[in-house]
Amino acid sequence: MKMKNVTAVRPSPDGKKILYTVREAVMTGEHSEYINRIYVCNADGSDSIQLTKGDKNSSNPKWSPDGQWVAFTSDRDSKNNLYILPLLGGESEKITDVKTSVGEFDWSPDGKAIAFIMIDSATSQEEKNKKEKNDWYFMNEQVKQNRLYVIWLNDKDSTGKRIQTMLTKEDRNINHFSWSPDSKWIAYDFGKTPMVGDNINFSDIAILNVATGENKLILNTNAAEENPKFSLDGKMIAYECSEDTVVWGGKSFIKIIPVEGGAPLTLAPTPDR
Repeated sequence: MKMKNVTAVRPSPDGKKILYTVREAVMTGEHSEYINRIYVCNADGSDSIQLTKGDKNSSNPKWSPDGQWVAFTSDRDSKNNLYILPLLGGESEKITDVKTSVGEFDWSPDGKAIAFIMIDSATSQEEKNKKEKNDWYFMNEQVKQNRLYVIWLNDKDSTGKRIQTMLTKEDRNINHFSWSPDSKWIAYDFGKTPMVGDNINFSDIAILNVATGENKLILNTNAAEENPKFSLDGKMIAYECSEDTVVWGGKSFIKIIPVEGGAPLTLAPTPDR
């Protein structure tokens, strides 16, 4: 229980520094949990500095494209929110204020925005029922979807809050996403619902225009397509693909497809598929 573990490693864009998290068990007072704290060091391991302290979890650190900022998630206010921290010194700043929890996130290549996945919050009626202790429900009758959002780091509303936009309003459960190199498009995979069968059997890939909200379905077959990644020139998308139709525990392949559409190309298999 007293052993510490390294749980994430992130080289800086210029390769000179390393972000990493250390997980340890906190068992003092009312605490009995694992806590991640974020550190930075030189690429050779020297001059390690602890960036986050306290008894709240801070995890999944990611460099800004210019290497000047670190984004991470933390449950300091009981909800898992996004924070940014200037590497040259200063306090971390909470940039989201969510009712549920921020999941996976990533900086846009131009550093102007951060996209993230967040599950639907409870409706006003559900909150009312909970307060009245009238909170019985039929399991899976009303599904909460994971949706894709973007928060603009330099654009604020009249109250001074950064502008946050829901990108996927369709009834889709988002699992993974990838920014295009020009920061204009996001490719994502989705299932019908978060339920395991709907995610695996009905996983497809689409791309959306961040500015206009335009959605294009790229892949919709009997196979499960997931984890899309843009090529460095933005012209192709690589993705993982199951057998067609889906075989649970079956083979998987890496395929590439032009962003504009066309026939996918299956890459040569690895020895263990």
